[in-house]
Amino acid sequence: MIGLIPFKNDKGMTLLEVMIALAIFSVFIVSFMTSQGYNITDSQELRDEIILRDLAKQVMDETIINPPAFRESLTLTPETKTFEDYENYTYTMTWKKFVIPDLDKIQGNDPSEQQGKRDSGDEIQRRIFDQVKKNLEKMIWQLEITVESKLNGKKYSVSSWLYDNEAKIRFESL
Repeated sequence: MIGLIPFKNDKGMTLLEVMIALAIFSVFIVSFMTSQGYNITDSQELRDEIILRDLAKQVMDETIINPPAFRESLTLTPETKTFEDYENYTYTMTWKKFVIPDLDKIQGNDPSEQQGKRDSGDEIQRRIFDQVKKNLEKMIWQLEITVESKLNGKKYSVSSWLYDNEAKIRFESL
């Protein structure tokens, strides 16, 4: 009966218990490291977005304070420039004129059918609308600024309405 002698020192952990503890610990470490990696990535992306936003607002504020002369040539092609202090970022300025659709299109009427049916009240309303439309289209411009990072290709856009203070409002005879 020499082979059946029980061990007297059974106070230690068995190999199975050690393996279970290592498996639990490794699952914890993997999940912790994964979440830390995502947090670092999100922080870097947020930092990039903040830089893009700040640069876009800076250009917008400078343009609002010192606008160019409003003319049709602004709307032809977008203008792309680089920043002096931030070489890895470019911005594009896109100008658009304010356009109001025709009153008949807004109301859903066919202009060819309405020629004979208009009364004097409708004609005055149409002339007033046309005058307001012409004046608003001279006064209001839209500016869109898109800042792009050369490093990762991310973009941030901001747009605003600008008013031409030099535009003259005219109401012709009704």
